[in-house]
Amino acid sequence: MFRQSLMPETPTQHLNFVDTAFTPRTKFMAAQCQSCGMPLITKKAGDCRGTEADGSLSDTWCSLCYQEGAFVGPDCTLDEMLEIVDNALKEQGSSKLFRWLAAKGIPRLERWRT
Repeated sequence: MFRQSLMPETPTQHLNFVDTAFTPRTKFMAAQCQSCGMPLITKKAGDCRGTEADGSLSDTWCSLCYQEGAFVGPDCTLDEMLEIVDNALKEQGSSKLFRWLAAKGIPRLERWRT
């Protein structure tokens, strides 16, 4: 019952839900990498935050995208990131729906909103 109350009832509500869930810095996805969308802290992998030039942990970028104050792939395009993330999610056995949601959310992340 609780789960049903969270689900959108119409296609328009569904699209608004997806947009809200993947808008950077919302209560839904506040702790995700603003380049690839990966959670910055997980139960399985622990702390996945990247590092700043001074060695401190980043609250914006993950360790796969950002190390020592710079992007690991500074010339990476949005299309390349979409492919990287989709391939990683396929390897993990993620559903097509989850991969679609990730692809919809990535362009809204800080790195790609220019």
